Amino acid sequence: MSGSDHIVVNSAFTRNVVNSLFKGLGDLGVVYPCVNTKVAEKAKEDGEDAPLWGGMKILLSINRFERKKDIGLAIRAYHGLTPQERRNCRLVIAGKMRLCPN
Repeated sequence: MSGSDHIVVNSAFTRNVVNSLFKGLGDLGVVYPCVNTKVAEKAKEDGEDAPLWGGMKILLSINRFERKKDIGLAIRAYHGLTPQERRNCRLVIAGKMRLCPN
């Protein structure tokens, strides 16, 4: 990373972690993940305004699949909903498996 012209991360939290692990990198930029709202606006113009998944609420967890990310918390939160609340909701868990050599 020290050979890079500029380094950006996706949150202030990650910036603090990187700064604590890699000294002397200078000022790290933060680029927050964004949502392209123009796609939704274009879809409405084209008459494609049907909500995703019928307008259900979505509980979304996007992480690396590691113990410290506590993906079980999302599952427990979903399980904590009443049966009626779960009928109108979807739990989506997505991420990347980190492969470690044995």
